[in-house]
Amino acid sequence: MNRTLTTVAALILFSNSACHGQRYDNVDTDSETCCASDSATTSDSATASDEDAPGLTPPYNIILVGWDGVQRDHFMACFKSTLADCPDGLPAIASLSGGRIFDIVVTTAATETKPGWVENLTGYDDAALSVLSDSVFGPIPAGYSIFEKAEHHFGDANIATIFLAGKQANLGADCTTTPAQPWCEVAPKLDLFENGIGDTPEVGKRALEVLSEYKDQKFLAFVHFPQPDLRGHANGENSPQYSEGLVEADQWLARINDRLIELNIAKQTLIYVISDHGFDEDAKTHHDAPFTVLASNDDTIVRNGDRKDVAPTVLKKLGVSLGEMDGVPAVDGRPLDSLQGGRVVEDAN
Repeated sequence: MNRTLTTVAALILFSNSACHGQRYDNVDTDSETCCASDSATTSDSATASDEDAPGLTPPYNIILVGWDGVQRDHFMACFKSTLADCPDGLPAIASLSGGRIFDIVVTTAATETKPGWVENLTGYDDAALSVLSDSVFGPIPAGYSIFEKAEHHFGDANIATIFLAGKQANLGADCTTTPAQPWCEVAPKLDLFENGIGDTPEVGKRALEVLSEYKDQKFLAFVHFPQPDLRGHANGENSPQYSEGLVEADQWLARINDRLIELNIAKQTLIYVISDHGFDEDAKTHHDAPFTVLASNDDTIVRNGDRKDVAPTVLKKLGVSLGEMDGVPAVDGRPLDSLQGGRVVEDAN
């Protein structure tokens, strides 16, 4: 699926084992636009506030749902039911977002899994971090992740921080390797860190369990599905299997939303569906794949953006400072509820 972009001002911007990998469980159980959608338009005078998100009630829980390796054009073709492999589109995405799909562009670091999720979950570019690619990396510096910042802001006992990942190696937390893996310093500080959970169904089932476990606590969660990336590597981006990976992830998104409704916390929960990188056109690689997407029930989002804009959007929604804090520099990304910084628009031709 091919696309053409026209850049206006600056670029602004969306991953195997059958058993669990690393798990860190620190829970004390007793304690507590530039919119890419064809039909959407955005005014430069738009403002963002909690009142702009109808039906949602602060304070918010937040779930970042990661779909690994989502190529923007293939996603949109599937979403619009123009592919035979997606006759029903992506109904959970449509319901979540109201049809507002935003472009996300990768402008720093490689279009690979390690730097992709690190940028998404920190808001810093490759100049601030040591994670440049899947092969050139180091541990995320202390205090840089959205999880640590949320805990610092609210207090450890007042927010549960959760990280569930289907993949293991590229979302690793092993401090004994050389170099140490990116999430090495972060994982022990979280209430729950599990990676290597497996394919989409295993991740989805575990996510439903964890939501039930933490339903009575404010939480910030990342749930990583390894599709459609794995199917793209095995079968190619234009394959029916890649489309099936998107459809399956959408089905689990629907189940997550149903569980939130069952638990009576849907109206307090913001969901952001994001990705680490796109996928090379009609290939089994993502060497040069900067175009992906974001979908959310956060109605304050007004523009397309950069991969590192996701984290500041989440932090701002939680009321966490985006500036320098205890020696940790201000984030590099910009919240997506502001048009400041320029935008990317799609060339209709």
